[in-house]
Amino acid sequence: EPITINWDLKSNRLLTNSELFCSEDYIKLLTPFVREQLIISLSDNYGSVKNVITGWIDDGITPEEDNWEYMLVKSDGVVVVFAPYQVSSGSSGIVRVFIPSSSIPNLLCLPK
Repeated sequence: EPITINWDLKSNRLLTNSELFCSEDYIKLLTPFVREQLIISLSDNYGSVKNVITGWIDDGITPEEDNWEYMLVKSDGVVVVFAPYQVSSGSSGIVRVFIPSSSIPNLLCLPK
């Protein structure tokens, strides 16, 4: 299982995913960007079996919060992390997708 920690140094506490984003619909807004990046990165591993990949991905990124539990905020975007078997075969291991802030303007809403 992956572990991600987003720590607010000013208040000395762990930030939840809902605190990282300005919109309550952050999962819905992130989904198309994450899906596109997953297809690109995992297609390199699986080549022509794209239908298998997209099925795995679509099952793993449904809008349940459990599917979006692991995220890391960076100064220039967010890394969405998926456990083995969630969006691909176990041989892919932990899968990470970087979404730049420029793709999701005004979605990240970090405490000041």
